[in-house]
Amino acid sequence: MKQTRRLVIAAVCLALCMVLPFATGNIPQVGNMLCPMHIPVLLCGFICGPTYGMIIGMVAPLLRFALFGMPPILPIGVAMCFELGVYGMVSGVLNKILPKKNIFLYVSLVLAMIAGRIVWGIVRVIMTEAGGYAFTWQFRE
Repeated sequence: MKQTRRLVIAAVCLALCMVLPFATGNIPQVGNMLCPMHIPVLLCGFICGPTYGMIIGMVAPLLRFALFGMPPILPIGVAMCFELGVYGMVSGVLNKILPKKNIFLYVSLVLAMIAGRIVWGIVRVIMTEAGGYAFTWQFRE
């Protein structure tokens, strides 16, 4: 029964990954810069554990591209697969090993987000070298 519950919660998180970007996609100022797919992935890691969190994180950008054409698969989608996979895995692992107090929930959240962004940067640099995609340290205005 517990396994079925985790599977259902993971499926709901995957569905939220498909739907939530529509909420910010129509806002002209933040449409391309804010993609709330990371929120359900982090929740999945916390609730269902690191395995489900990582799987949902890696599948969500690929499925969203297959269904809606966004995010563009190269280079953004592939980097997001690794980033969101790390978000789900690290949040699940830290939630298991740290004490069950509110402060450690925030610590897990922050460390998972930092680890995911580091992996995202590494993947983007590797893809830049391998595929000739432009990747700079400059912010968009």
